[in-house]
Formats: sequence, structure tokens, C-alpha cells
Amino acid sequence: PAPARALPAAPGGALATRGSAPGRGAGRVRGRFDLFSPTAAARERSRRERPGRAPRFRPLRLDRLLGPLAIRPPDAAVAGPTLAELSPRQPLAKPDGRPARWTEAPLRWLESVDPDGAAAPSDRRRDGHWHADEDPPVYHAGPGRGLAREDAWLWLSRLERRWWALPDAGRAPWLRHRGRWWTRERGVWFVLHEGEAWAWRRFARWEAEGLIHPGTGTAIVYSADFARAAVVTPGRGAVLFDAVSGAEIARWSEAELPPRWRPAPRDLTLPAGI
Repeated sequence: PAPARALPAAPGGALATRGSAPGRGAGRVRGRFDLFSPTAAARERSRRERPGRAPRFRPLRLDRLLGPLAIRPPDAAVAGPTLAELSPRQPLAKPDGRPARWTEAPLRWLESVDPDGAAAPSDRRRDGHWHADEDPPVYHAGPGRGLAREDAWLWLSRLERRWWALPDAGRAPWLRHRGRWWTRERGVWFVLHEGEAWAWRRFARWEAEGLIHPGTGTAIVYSADFARAAVVTPGRGAVLFDAVSGAEIARWSEAELPPRWRPAPRDLTLPAGI
């Protein structure tokens, strides 16, 4: 969609995340507003409004991957393959023999794929062939592993001990890194979350790390210890979550946020192909 072409910069306001104790000294803004230490009123608003007003976005849960490397993207030196040689090798028929007209794989499907479990064991056959007893069926074609779901097609390939995925031949491949799928466009790393590409950012003004949604300007900001995550959505306020369990902790309305957090800046362009 056209609105998804703009990648907003970090909302204004200085957010410091120094300190290690959850909710203490993590996310203190100039003044009295503290994003990671909610007041009793903010906690009560979460309890009262939660049943009827679900947040549009939830944070990327970190489970046990807490610490400074919790959402760190792959190294900049990682060179992504094109995998273009795999596209012409798609089979002309499905495992049951019906003619195939393959379409690109939805990103929500890719997000659920664990390549270590999805790729069938290697064999000595060099010609393309199906492993129809796998779920979903797996197609072997040289280094490629093709997954089929209805008419959608997804290529997987393991190169230099890294798993790559190609949902769409016309776009950059995705890299499996620390249990998540990442792709890079013009030097910017994007992580797959809720079926969409989120840009990983180091927010200089906030002194924090997190993600930014290209279409809406929504920012997911993590506390210094990565134990809490605040989802700040322009026009809708902010919601604080536990980054491990995903449980909602507190809410703030748009009017309660510092004024410089409210507008949605649009000074960074999203690379083509995302």
C-alpha cells in the first residue's frame, strides 16, 4: 500500500534507558514522564480499557533472549545471496500431480517457518523431487528446499551454515538469525513481526533500541534491560508490555504523552521492495 512507503523517524523526546532494574531509571524522559515506570492511574486505565480496546500492535516478545543482544540484527558484513537460480526450478506440478500455478508466500507463513524443522533430510538424488510425506510437503532441487501450502511457494536454502528464505523472487531474501527472519534493503535491516517488516533502529534521541513500523510510525521501544516494551502509536497513545510474557501493564492516552511524542515524523523513506 502506498502509505507503507514512508518510514518515520523516531518520535521526538529524549528517552534515556540507563539503569538495569525493571521500571527504575529505564526510560526516564526530561521532566517527570517515565515510560517504563507507570503510575497507578496508567495501570488502572489498562485494566479498564483492555477488554474493549485491543492495541493494534503488540511488541515482539523476547522470551528468554533478554539482554543487549535481544533484538540485535545480523552483522552488516553478511552478504545476502540472490537465490535467483532457484526460481526457475519450481516444479510444474503439485505433489498430487495437479498442475501448479505458484504464488508468493505470505509473510505470516514465513514467520511461522522454522527452517531446521521444515527442510526434509538430504538424499543423494540430484534431480528435483518431492518429499510428499512431509507436512508441508518439501521439494528438493539442489541446494534449494521448496515448501508448498495450497498455491503459495517458499524457497529455503542453507548457505555457509545460514538459512535463507525467498518468499518472492522479485525481492531480497530473508535471513534466519537468532530465531527470527531478517531482510536488508539498502543497508537497513528489517525484522519480520506480525506478518510485516519492521525496521530495527537505535533511537539516538531516546538512547534506546527498538523497532519502527513503516506505515504508521508506531515505535516499539525496549527498556535498558529489555524486560519491558512500550508501543508508542501516533494518535493512539502508548501501551506498556512485559517483554517476556506479552502481558499488558499500563496505558497512556495521546494527551498524556509529552507533546513532542505526538506527531508522526516522516523524514526517512522506506526502501523499495518492502
